[in-house]
Amino acid sequence: MVSFNPIHSTRSQSASAISFEIDQMFGVEVGPLDDRKGYVVYAGILSRRSEYFARAMKGPWKELEDQLITLHDFEPRIFEIYLNHVYTDRLPTMTDDDSEWEDLALTYVLCEWLQDCKAKDAIILAMLSKAQKSCSLRGDDPEIPGATAVQTIYLGTPDGSPARRLLTDIWTCSAHDCINEYYDVLPKDFLRDLTIYFLRESEGHGGCLIEESDGGEYLEIKEKKVDPSPNKKRKSPLNERVIKKPSSLRERARKSSKSPESVQDKSQDAAAP
Repeated sequence: MVSFNPIHSTRSQSASAISFEIDQMFGVEVGPLDDRKGYVVYAGILSRRSEYFARAMKGPWKELEDQLITLHDFEPRIFEIYLNHVYTDRLPTMTDDDSEWEDLALTYVLCEWLQDCKAKDAIILAMLSKAQKSCSLRGDDPEIPGATAVQTIYLGTPDGSPARRLLTDIWTCSAHDCINEYYDVLPKDFLRDLTIYFLRESEGHGGCLIEESDGGEYLEIKEKKVDPSPNKKRKSPLNERVIKKPSSLRERARKSSKSPESVQDKSQDAAAP
């Protein structure tokens, strides 16, 4: 009997169609007063991705009456990265300098605020891919997110966040010599997470967790499956969302750290004769 593989179809229920009528368009005002930009978005697209936008566009909010949503605590450029992902499924963060870790961290915090799990998962995979790729190119240690990126994630996410766990795992793979150097500028919660890892390592449960990871243990949207690997069972349940308002998040993170550069670059300079 000949097997039959049905053709994949993009059909869906007609009731699920997104409306592109003019009255379904919203304005989004992003950025502080000295760097504010306006954007036009379709309610049907963003409300399906973001719980924040879904509530703003349906509830008894003032935004619904004015058809204007304000995000004055975020940078327009970071919001544009988010919109690019919503509309094109890509994250345009690659640059010729060392700012990508910072941009990925800031975009993740924006997605945390907007409650867009799909975008957060995409950023997690981008961070993991960046670390793994740098590891294979260097042949030794992955590129480490700088202190500013770590500060950004820990200022803008709750305890148990997948992004916190990923940054911890990246650092524990190769940043042993850098922890003392950056001890005074790293978040206390991050140092606590590192301590928990090293205690596990002393009990024989350590090892680099990112080298062969497919990222599944860090994702919020995933298939339920049993993972037999003992190194991939270190999970912390996400607590109730209590997110700090990210006012001037980039500036707060930079003030908390002495240098926004990659820690990997610093450690190489220190090791040079």
